[in-house]
Amino acid sequence: TAPPNLSGIEVMVVQVLPSSSNSASNVTFKQAGSSTQRTVQVKLEESVSVADFGATGDGVTDDTAAIQAAIDALGATGGKITTTNDGKYLIDGNLTIKTSVSLVGNSIVMGNVGNNTTSPYGNAGSALILNSSATITMQSDSALQNFLIYRKGMNFPASNSAGFAGTAITIGGDDVFVDGCMILGFDQAIFSDVHQRMRFSNLNIDCQNGIKLEEVLDIAYLNNIHCWPFATIGEPAKPSNWADRGTAYHFLNIGDWSKITNCFSYGYLTGFLLDSVNSMTLLSCSADGTNAFAGSTGFKIINGCTDTRLVFCQAAAQQTGYYFDTDTVANQPSEMSGCYAWGSFQNDSILIDGGDVTIRGGILRQSTNCVTIKNANSIVHISSARMTDFTSLAVNCFVSTDNVYLSDDIDFGATAAGINPVNSNKTVKQYATTANLAISPNDNFIEVTGTATVDTIASGWTGRFLIIRSAAGNTFTHGAGGGASPNHLQLRGGTNFVAAAGDTLSLIHDGNAWYEVSRR
Repeated sequence: TAPPNLSGIEVMVVQVLPSSSNSASNVTFKQAGSSTQRTVQVKLEESVSVADFGATGDGVTDDTAAIQAAIDALGATGGKITTTNDGKYLIDGNLTIKTSVSLVGNSIVMGNVGNNTTSPYGNAGSALILNSSATITMQSDSALQNFLIYRKGMNFPASNSAGFAGTAITIGGDDVFVDGCMILGFDQAIFSDVHQRMRFSNLNIDCQNGIKLEEVLDIAYLNNIHCWPFATIGEPAKPSNWADRGTAYHFLNIGDWSKITNCFSYGYLTGFLLDSVNSMTLLSCSADGTNAFAGSTGFKIINGCTDTRLVFCQAAAQQTGYYFDTDTVANQPSEMSGCYAWGSFQNDSILIDGGDVTIRGGILRQSTNCVTIKNANSIVHISSARMTDFTSLAVNCFVSTDNVYLSDDIDFGATAAGINPVNSNKTVKQYATTANLAISPNDNFIEVTGTATVDTIASGWTGRFLIIRSAAGNTFTHGAGGGASPNHLQLRGGTNFVAAAGDTLSLIHDGNAWYEVSRR
């Protein structure tokens, strides 16, 4: 018989020292190829197994006390706690992962087992089966890695989410790390209040609500998290049952520069909810829905949010792809760069109920309206975007507003000739005539009211183009103040322009004065 293949197996050379005791402290070993000799006791202390403290991992016996004892045994210095490959550990009471302790399982790759309709997660090992009345609390600088975590009493596939209850993981300190876990069957997968610098990565979640973080005072990092109906994929009439799901990602009251990257939600009423948070960035995040349920929203940014940045995000099959209703804070608008939305046939790709929003690039398609603005005080800039395949309007100014700015590089795609993609509620900014007319640097087409004579126009710079329409008829003075007056008017023929009501004057600036281009 051929000898067994020992490739990859750790080989140890054990030397028994003369001693009156056979304890592990008197037995030493050397790793093959190493010159370092250590005792077996030191080797055993390198990691702690929950089995050493009586955990059975049979899925029936309550292993809470045994796992807690293993954690407590590490003391203040902390360390790593391991489990068996096939262990299914019932947690019937609250479990606390203490400071500097890592509880590590063996489910390195945790995804959909079998196919979308079988999903036998109940057969998988390296599982924590958590009573919905209990929670896993993580203290500062603790870690939880590579576990399947599901609610006690679950069957797979779950018939629906009606029984989802409890909170799986409660963050109880700063600098917590959760990685490589699947969390199934709870009302809330992860909850934190007044903690910071948490790092959550490579998670799969099927819970009524995913991750909720309140008052993050220093940056949180979320990366590669997938909220999807892993446990309930086989439920009957799944679209109607999914409609009662809550929020996949919820950030509330201070987000302080948190970074959310490559995170996804499917089948939740709200994908990403930002409420009164500051300077958060969502990069390459996506929210997908089913049949655009009433009230479903991919990204919702509300209340005191400032400096929110959505970069390369996607929203599909939602009633509203992106919703904004924030306080107006000077120079702190929400910004969208390269974001996509489609399948919002019941409503809007982007709906702005409040706050300032800048939209750069991206494609908005398959909606009733691509962008709807319902607040006349909201300052909205749209540039380089493609808006097409809408059933009503590309830009719907629901109220009369002169605060919407559309650049010349907007692409209306396959919009049929003769269709007006922007309604008439987008109005012209009006200024009362004065001798020294001061206008916003953002405006390139204005209307002046009143009959006062205009001598100079402020806010000119090289290359700035401006069209002025006279509402009541007034005079524009040529050369008033000459070179001593920057922003004076250099008019055709060196004579004043006496405008009648409705006349227009087109000007371009050379860095010192406005030069007439045309008049009508």
